[in-house]
Amino acid sequence: MKRHRESVKRKLFIISVILFLLLFLVVNAAVFLRPQDEILDSSIHQPPRPEQIPVEEENKKEYVAYVINQLSDDVSVLDLSSLEVIGTIKTGSYPTGAFLDEGKLYVSNGGDGTVSIIDTLSHKQKTLRIGNALQDGIVMNKKVYVSVKDKDMIRIIDPITQVIEEIPNIDSPTDMITDGTMIYVLSEAEGEVVMINPALDKIAKKIDVGARPKSMALSKEKQFLFVTNTGDDTLSVIPTKLLKETITIPVSAEPAGIAAMPDEKFIFVASTETNQLDVISLIKEQKVGIVEVGLGPVAIERRGNTLLVANYVGQTISVIDINKLKEIASIKVGLGPVAMVVGEKQ
Repeated sequence: MKRHRESVKRKLFIISVILFLLLFLVVNAAVFLRPQDEILDSSIHQPPRPEQIPVEEENKKEYVAYVINQLSDDVSVLDLSSLEVIGTIKTGSYPTGAFLDEGKLYVSNGGDGTVSIIDTLSHKQKTLRIGNALQDGIVMNKKVYVSVKDKDMIRIIDPITQVIEEIPNIDSPTDMITDGTMIYVLSEAEGEVVMINPALDKIAKKIDVGARPKSMALSKEKQFLFVTNTGDDTLSVIPTKLLKETITIPVSAEPAGIAAMPDEKFIFVASTETNQLDVISLIKEQKVGIVEVGLGPVAIERRGNTLLVANYVGQTISVIDINKLKEIASIKVGLGPVAMVVGEKQ
C-alpha cells in the first residue's frame, strides 16, 4: 500500500510539471505571435495633460536670477531659494538685455550706448562704450556682440583692445541668442532670423518668420528655435537641422518671452496684452492652457519646475509652479523689469 501511494505521488508530480511547462509554452507563444504593430502601439508615450507636464531633476546648486530693470537703471539679484531680492546693481542708462559668461554679467544699455560688465561675485564693473541705442548682446570667442537697432547692424567689440567691428545689413536688429556655434539675431523690420557665423563675423543665412518678431528661445537640446511674432500673434517653430519655419501656431495678443520644457513638447509664451502665459503643445500645435501672471509680462526664464516671469508694468517677478500651472509668489523688483538671466549663486 505504501509503495502504491508513493507511485501515485510521483505520477501527480510529473503531471503537474508537464502542465506547468505546457502553460509556459502557450503564454510565450501568444506573446511571440502577437502582431508587431500592436506591440509598438502599446509602447507609444501619450502626451501628458498640461497639469502633468514633466520636469527635469535639478542638482543641489543654488541659483540667482539677474533681473534687468529698464526704468530704474539697475539689476535686481533674486535668490531662487529664498525668493528674495538680495542685492541691487546699478547699470548704465535704460538697460535692454543681458548675458552671462564666465562669471561676468554683460548688460547692454540702450540709453547711453554702453555695455556694463559686472563681476557676479564682487559686483565690481567696467564699462564698454559702443555708441548708439543698443538692444541686446551676447559673448562669443571673448568678443561682445551687440545689436544696434537704429543703425541696422551688429557691433563687435574686444573688451581688451576696445577695437570695434561691424556686421551691417540687418534691418532693426533686436533679440540675440547663441547655440554655442552660431549667433541668431531677430530682424524686427524684415521678419527674419539672421544667422551669424562668429568664426567669420559674417551673415550665414536668413530665415523668414512672422511679422515683427519679438523674442527667441532654443530648446534644451538645441533641436528647435522658437520665435514669437507680435505683428501677427504667432509662434514660429524652426527645426535647427532644417533652418526654416515648419510650424506656425496662433497665440494670445502681443506675444513676448518664451520658455521651453526639456522634453520639447510644451512651450510657455508670455502675452503682454492679456497678462498671462499661453501653454503651447507642440504635439497638438495649439494652445492647451493659460496661466495668469502680473501686468505686462515680457520675459520668461525656467529653472527646474519653476518659471520666472518678468512683468514690465507690474514691476514684479511672477513665480510659477509648473506642476500646478499656478502663480505661487509675486516678488517686487525695480522699475520696468525687461529681461532676466539665471546663473549659479556666487
